[in-house]
Amino acid sequence: MIGIVEVKARNNSFCNSVDTMSENIVSVDKQSNEPYQFKSAHVFGLVLNSFVWILLISYLIFVVFLVITKKYDFFDHNSIIFFICFCVIYLIYAIEVLTSTTFKVLMKKRKLSKVEKYIQTLQIYEPIVRFQSESYHYPGETNDLKEHQKIRRRLFSNRKIITSRNKHDFRYNFCEDNSDKMLEAHHNHVLIKFKLESHVAFGDTYTENHYYQKLEEFTNSNRDLDIHYKLDEIKQVETMKTEIIAINDDATPFIYSAFCFMLVSLLLFMSWPYRVWLQSKFAKSHFRIGKIIYCDPKSH
Repeated sequence: MIGIVEVKARNNSFCNSVDTMSENIVSVDKQSNEPYQFKSAHVFGLVLNSFVWILLISYLIFVVFLVITKKYDFFDHNSIIFFICFCVIYLIYAIEVLTSTTFKVLMKKRKLSKVEKYIQTLQIYEPIVRFQSESYHYPGETNDLKEHQKIRRRLFSNRKIITSRNKHDFRYNFCEDNSDKMLEAHHNHVLIKFKLESHVAFGDTYTENHYYQKLEEFTNSNRDLDIHYKLDEIKQVETMKTEIIAINDDATPFIYSAFCFMLVSLLLFMSWPYRVWLQSKFAKSHFRIGKIIYCDPKSH
């Protein structure tokens, strides 16, 4: 049986030799491209916030006009229409505030000291190096079909039939940590967005050869189980999060809380200005969790 092979390397970067993993110091970028990303991500919030402002200002102008002209009989009918419009816009505005990225970020932020301890814990963990395969076909698909017929069936089928799943953990004897160093500069910022990446390197040629030998054995034993075959090479530090929001331990907690954001947004109608102000307090830091693995006991 001839299999169609799809190969993926997932969850991190994988280096072929330890030479490519020279020791790095984590960098802290105060502004980077975050302001542009932030504004583009909250355009809808700006539009809704503007609608609320426009409605409130229009209503105040309308009330002043009625007081000056003393047409109070005109007030009752139009005030109901305004109230209904305002409630609808305000409801949509409130939903956007409570589902916004800013609200989620403030909800999941952690103290910087706890983030540093978490990263130190990751530096102790050993990485998972695993081969994972999936064999499958689409309804009505057989090896007797021509290639264009197989493609047509894949395009018009909304499901695939999985016939086999297999995995194999690659065994190594030793592991060294080669992660970035934490900087004191992190404490100079109020909010920091940590981007975590894991990198795994072979410690020697023996380990590299042994890895590809085991990968070839795994592929040969699984690739012909069905028409299609997908291979994932997984290398990652277990339980590692890819993004963490940290707040300086010395920062005033309430100002940077989700509750404060709700009050400012829902009572003062200042959702978008708060987001712009909050973004100015952010720094972005890329942090690499590096691991070097060895299979040969003599090389360590």
